[in-house]
Amino acid sequence: MYIDNTFYHKLQELHMQEFDWKNNNCGFFVGKMLQFMYKKDFLKDFADKCTDEKTSFDLIQAKGGWHKVLTDAGLVKRKDNAIYVGDVVLCENAIGIYDGTKALFAGGAFRRKTAITSAYYYKEN
Repeated sequence: MYIDNTFYHKLQELHMQEFDWKNNNCGFFVGKMLQFMYKKDFLKDFADKCTDEKTSFDLIQAKGGWHKVLTDAGLVKRKDNAIYVGDVVLCENAIGIYDGTKALFAGGAFRRKTAITSAYYYKEN
């Protein structure tokens, strides 16, 4: 994916939508952004299955955790501790997108680079 102004506009648009467990939780935020970036449906296994915090986390747990969900979707964990613009990042129990200086999450939340525990990128075929 070539990062340009459309990436930043879409990221900001999705980032500023109100947080909602059913329609705009962190996983949906990332899935929508990945769909925009790669024109692939990353949410098909999650649509209409998350209704609140408990069911959302239970679903991620049942699927093997965030690492398994991401790698099953074709993402690769970075091993060199580097983080690049557009990477999917994990911070505690949240998942977001790295914008070059910080991790952005659904509902306007963000965390600085120091809070990021893992970064993943999509390996296009």
